[in-house]
Amino acid sequence: KKDYAEKAVGNPPSFDDEAGALRECKWLNDHLKTRQRLLLLVLTPKTNLQRWKLKESCESKFGFVKFVEFDPRKDANYVYFERGSAARKAKETKSIEVDGEELKIVETSDEHLEAFNEIRGNQEQRNNSRKRRQGGGGHGHNRRGG
Repeated sequence: KKDYAEKAVGNPPSFDDEAGALRECKWLNDHLKTRQRLLLLVLTPKTNLQRWKLKESCESKFGFVKFVEFDPRKDANYVYFERGSAARKAKETKSIEVDGEELKIVETSDEHLEAFNEIRGNQEQRNNSRKRRQGGGGHGHNRRGG
């Protein structure tokens, strides 16, 4: 750890010039994208199964699932894993049967990733506005039991 810190001191990210900052941002962005693409599993065709069912069978076969989203426009279901190892295991499988329905596992493209992020973004917004409307902290997570 120590020499890593020393190396970092001698080699700061090049934020001082705009081009360097942009390069750094692009690198981070690409890195994030690559990581997300790793963790995102695309199943087709779009299923009418319930979210928890899909989550449950993917978890029992591969590992922890963070999000499940449905995309009618791309005729796809997105399963976003918590860990790369789970996603890798899933991607080595060609298809998965959930509740008697066979879903094909397809290559995760940038378009899938963008669509997934868009759907997630809308979800987050919906959740946030729901939280605000409730007032009084919803389920009382912030009240301490004395």
